[in-house]
Amino acid sequence: MIRLVCVAGAGIVLLAGCSGNGGGGSAAASSTAPPTVSVAPQPTVNPPDVACGRLTVRVLGVKGGYQQIVGTHAEWPSDNGQFVRVRLLVTNLEGTFHTFHTQVSPLVDASGEQAMPSRDATRIKRQNEDVTLGGENVAQFDIWYDLVPTAKPATVLLHQDLTCVRPLALPKLTRN
Repeated sequence: MIRLVCVAGAGIVLLAGCSGNGGGGSAAASSTAPPTVSVAPQPTVNPPDVACGRLTVRVLGVKGGYQQIVGTHAEWPSDNGQFVRVRLLVTNLEGTFHTFHTQVSPLVDASGEQAMPSRDATRIKRQNEDVTLGGENVAQFDIWYDLVPTAKPATVLLHQDLTCVRPLALPKLTRN
């Protein structure tokens, strides 16, 4: 019985060694490789900051014109005219945790006016109010604001950990 198992096992190993793409594989086998995906360049990158830790923060976009927020459990109209979403991508280059406090991170308009994030929009869109990023991790998240239709978002003051505030320059607002 043991001899039969060993012979069968050796036969399986030999068969496995004969299949695949290495030397002599068929053209059909080599055409199953995944296609190459090109990655679009990222806008607005803030390099690591000595005071705030070794993180890169990318503003992926600023989108406005949402007259109401629709989620899985609620709809909510804008009090000021439009909801604006700021989407961020953060890469932690350190081996320690970092926490971003989105609900205390104001958006600064080109005119200097500040607006705090909309707690209603944040909850309806099921975004965390505090985003904790583990060591050597990546996170993408949104911060929602309720702004007047003529607003020209310029900067977000992203609050991180207990003492750090990162000013993030924003790309041009696009409309929904």
